Amino acid sequence: MRYSKHILTVALAAMLPGAALNAQTYNDTVRNNTWSVYGYGGISTHHGLRSETKTDIRSVYAPSFALGVKYNIKPWIRVGLEAGYTLLKSKNESTFRTEATKTDYVGSNKNQYTQTTEEMAVLIDNHDQHVVSGDLNVDINLLRLFKADGKFNIWLGTGVGYLWGWDRGTQTVMSSSNVLDKTTESVDKWTATYGIETPGRDTNTHGLFIPGRISFEYDICPLWTIGARAEYKYLPLDNELTPKGICNAGLSLAYNFVGKYYGKRAVAARHQADLDRLNTEINGLRKANNDLDGEKARLTVELAKTIDALNAANKSLEQARNRFKDPILYPVFFQLDKTVITPQQKPNVAAAADLMKKYPNAKLVIKGYASTEGPLDHNQDLSVNRAAAVTKMLVEEYGISADRITSEGCGVTADLFEVFELNRVSMLYVGTE
Repeated sequence: MRYSKHILTVALAAMLPGAALNAQTYNDTVRNNTWSVYGYGGISTHHGLRSETKTDIRSVYAPSFALGVKYNIKPWIRVGLEAGYTLLKSKNESTFRTEATKTDYVGSNKNQYTQTTEEMAVLIDNHDQHVVSGDLNVDINLLRLFKADGKFNIWLGTGVGYLWGWDRGTQTVMSSSNVLDKTTESVDKWTATYGIETPGRDTNTHGLFIPGRISFEYDICPLWTIGARAEYKYLPLDNELTPKGICNAGLSLAYNFVGKYYGKRAVAARHQADLDRLNTEINGLRKANNDLDGEKARLTVELAKTIDALNAANKSLEQARNRFKDPILYPVFFQLDKTVITPQQKPNVAAAADLMKKYPNAKLVIKGYASTEGPLDHNQDLSVNRAAAVTKMLVEEYGISADRITSEGCGVTADLFEVFELNRVSMLYVGTE
């Protein structure tokens, strides 16, 4: 069971780098040497209409549509081609005109009469302008410039384009006439109304423009992207019936040609490849697990042999543990004219006590010494007291029986160590013979 858990852990660990790689390379895959096509729809408005007549014959808002293709060079830059259509809608406003005429006549009967005519006309001028445009453009991904990475992106773009516009205008005239005939004997009044629709002035226009766009885009999935866009087209040439600028805003939908990476077949193939790789690794782990089982059995046998050998060695050691021929020496150094054991020297006393406890038959001989400074009788007492201090510590702090310790003061010496200060010492000899 434990090895099965290990296999599962290794399998999951093998999957994690692949998931991390997909997360790291998402934008590089979707927006690196890939194509996209899109459609756009929204509303437009314009300003500064250039005209020889009226400058306010167009409506403020009109529909706008576009189709385009983009090539993503890198995740932060792309180029494109766009074709669009905008309708500059006529307001269809009317103009009113009235005219009155008065004429005197002499009839056949020699009677004189006056005829007054009042004509009223309404002129409706319809000039819808259809504008088709095309432009080459380049976009920069602002978020990628700031090291951001993800499915949401902000593109800022510009380029150069050309537009063609044409009118197919008509004029409708609604007229009404009031005629009043007045003689010396009678008054006669009659009215006539009629309407005429005639072709208006057809016009064509064209001009260079420079677009400026900002697009907010979000990838629903790697294949589809939705967006919102605002655009301003600046027309620098002073052509008749062209506006100085056209603004539009709307929504877009794009299809990204990344099927070789994120299409159903590509994803299925990639997942199958991952499964095949994991199965291969799991089979390898199972084989390694079987090899480990065999190695475990071999090591178990070797361990049993080693334990038997150790038991035999311990038995031999137990037989010899109470005897060792050469004594083991532990020095304990003292300060000038002192018999106090310092903390720095205590480990040597503890080591001698441990050895005494390990070998119950061991004996301990302590010989105290003094350096050559001072009177001989004082140094003799000093050496005795130094040996006694070590004995006292062994007995009281480490529980060594005083019967196993021999202590003596050896007086002054300069022969133990070349540095004469080191001769202020107690020498501890532990041995069994």
